[in-house]
Amino acid sequence: MGIELYQNMTSDSIKELGVKLPTLHSGNLNIESFQGDFTSVEQAISLLQPTDGWVMYRDKIEISANLPRRKDVIEAEYHKDEISLKVQLLHGNVYQVTRLHGAPSTNGSLCFSEQKVLLRNQLLTEGDFALYRLWYESVNCRWQPIAQQFVGFIKEAN
Repeated sequence: MGIELYQNMTSDSIKELGVKLPTLHSGNLNIESFQGDFTSVEQAISLLQPTDGWVMYRDKIEISANLPRRKDVIEAEYHKDEISLKVQLLHGNVYQVTRLHGAPSTNGSLCFSEQKVLLRNQLLTEGDFALYRLWYESVNCRWQPIAQQFVGFIKEAN
């Protein structure tokens, strides 16, 4: 299904399907990944110079665009402009670091929707929501999910 056909379906989705379908935007996404130790994680974060981020330690989650203050990182995500880093502990001192570079585009077989994730009260310092792009690829006339990209924090007006 092309994005134009999908967009036509979304206008009547509540009446026809009983649910509101998400708006899809055409885009391009480049995904690079590597495995490394904690030092290589710090280097990747430093190279990005993030403006938004969060890090999960074994006992708490912190919102911070800075390098992790401790070495017991389980997972983290950082963002600057259209580039995001996702850090996941695999085992021991081995981490998977995934770099996602997404950008809106008028052509291509990829698209994304945006999803807001409500932050719990203890994490509300940077905004009310974490914002993610959910990336899809057209496969056999179906939009198949391929990636989730952290794109920062947003505050909503009351």
